[in-house]
Amino acid sequence: MEIMLSRDVFEKFVKCMDNFKLFCSNIDIRGGFVRQRVDNSTFVFEIDLNSIIGNSDIQLFSLKDKVELLKIFLGNDVKFNVENNSFSVSDHFSSIIFRAISDSYIGPNKFIDKEEFEKILDLKNYQNIFSINISSEILKRINQLRKKMEVENVVLKISNNNATFLIPSPSKEKFVKIFSDTVVESKIEGETFLPNVFFSLGDTASLDFFINNKYYCINILKTKIEDLSVTLYSRSGFMKKE
Repeated sequence: MEIMLSRDVFEKFVKCMDNFKLFCSNIDIRGGFVRQRVDNSTFVFEIDLNSIIGNSDIQLFSLKDKVELLKIFLGNDVKFNVENNSFSVSDHFSSIIFRAISDSYIGPNKFIDKEEFEKILDLKNYQNIFSINISSEILKRINQLRKKMEVENVVLKISNNNATFLIPSPSKEKFVKIFSDTVVESKIEGETFLPNVFFSLGDTASLDFFINNKYYCINILKTKIEDLSVTLYSRSGFMKKE
C-alpha cells in the first residue's frame, strides 16, 4: 500500500512517535491504531493514526533509532510504502526500508486486541468519582515541577470531597500542590499515584478517575498530540486513610 503524506502530516506522525520513544522500545501499529503497554507496563496507551496511514499495519522496532532516521525526511513530502514484511519511507532524494520482526521480539509493546483490552479495562465494578479537564497552564506547571524535583509519579490525594494533585520531593519532606478544587463524588479519603507521563504529552487533557470497593483505581487520561487522539490507561492501588 502506498500512502502519500504532505510534509505537515509527516511531521505530525514523527512528533507523535517522538513523544513515546522514551517509554517504548517498539511501536506496533495494527489497522492504523496503536494499543499497547509501555516498556515497564505501568500504563497502556492508544493512538488513532487512521487519518495519517489509513488501516495500515506498521511496526517500528527500536523506536528511538527509527525516529531519528525519520527526522531526516522532515521538511519534505514523503511516500510510505507498506508491505507485509516491510515499511519504507521515501522522498525525492532517498528512501529507507524498515523490516518487520517477529512478535516474540516486541515484548510488552505488542498490540493488544480489542478482546484482550476489554478484559484489562473492565469497569463494571468501578465507580467514576471524578472527572476533570486539565488546562495547558496546569500541565506546564506539573512538567516544570516534576523535572525540577526529579519524580516519577504525581500523588493524587482525596480528602473532604476534594482531589488535590501533589508533587513530592524525593525525600518527601515537602509537597507542591497543583490544584485542589476538584469535587469528588465519594466520601473516601486517601491517596494514589499517577505516572508523570500522563501530564507530559498534549497541550490540554481530561482525566477520569475510577475506584472499586477493593480500593483499586483505574485512571483514564485523554489528550491530543497535534490533532491525533491519544488515550492513556493506568491502574493503581488506593491507600485509604483510616
